[in-house]
Amino acid sequence: MKIITLTGIHAERMKEVKDMVKVQINKAKLSKVKSNANVMKYKGYVGMVECDLKAGILFGRVVNKDIIVTFRGESIEDVRQSFIDSVDTYLEYCKEIGEKP
Repeated sequence: MKIITLTGIHAERMKEVKDMVKVQINKAKLSKVKSNANVMKYKGYVGMVECDLKAGILFGRVVNKDIIVTFRGESIEDVRQSFIDSVDTYLEYCKEIGEKP
C-alpha cells in the first residue's frame, strides 16, 4: 500500500489534522460527484464519509484504490469539495511524477 502525503491531504489519521482551509465550492465539479448515504464517487474513486460528533467534522478516505487519500470538512458541501480536491490533487501528483494512478 502506498502512503502519499500531498499539500492539504494528510495520509495519517484524520484526528491529527488540526487546521482546515475553507474552499470555494466549484458547482460544476460538485455536480459530477455521485453520492449515496455516506459514499461519494468521483472519477472512478470511491470516498467513504464518517462523522466525528465530538470534533464537529465530517471526514473520509478513498476506499477503492490501493492508496491512502483522505479528506474532511465541516459541512456536506465542504467534505464533497475536499473529496474532489483530494482526488484531483492525487491525480495531478501522479502525472507530475510519471506514475499511473
